[in-house]
Amino acid sequence: MLAISYEKLGEIYTNLGNIKQALAFFEKRSQLGEELYKTYPDNINFKEGLAWSYQFLGLTHSNLGNLRKILLFFEKMNNLFIELYETFPSNLKFKDGLALSYLYLGETQEKLLKDINRAKNYYLRGLKLYQELVKDFPQYPNFKHNLRCIENQLQNL
Repeated sequence: MLAISYEKLGEIYTNLGNIKQALAFFEKRSQLGEELYKTYPDNINFKEGLAWSYQFLGLTHSNLGNLRKILLFFEKMNNLFIELYETFPSNLKFKDGLALSYLYLGETQEKLLKDINRAKNYYLRGLKLYQELVKDFPQYPNFKHNLRCIENQLQNL
């Protein structure tokens, strides 16, 4: 529960525009997540929570313009969701997390690193997953939204 409290505080400070304070809470959340996952590596909830904590760190470092850390945390997020999705391919949250990590990595490669080929590769991976998610779960507007985002990114390359 403490890790979730840090995450919520980070979200509050993000919404208030205090990105540095948000980062401090997201770092604490991630540190606790890493400790929990290291202690209980078979607990998929801890692994998933850690993956999401990396998302918050990547987004926060994006707001701060810390290029290297953006890529680092989105890659960590991606690696964990690859493992989770490959182990539990029918888990909707893991598939969505993996697809979202591909979107973030594509945007990072395109906009910050100017590597269009890598960006396209990530976008195509995310596109495939979101097409499947929208087909199988049309009631989820986030899937449709993220699919449109990836389609737009690919059109603009």
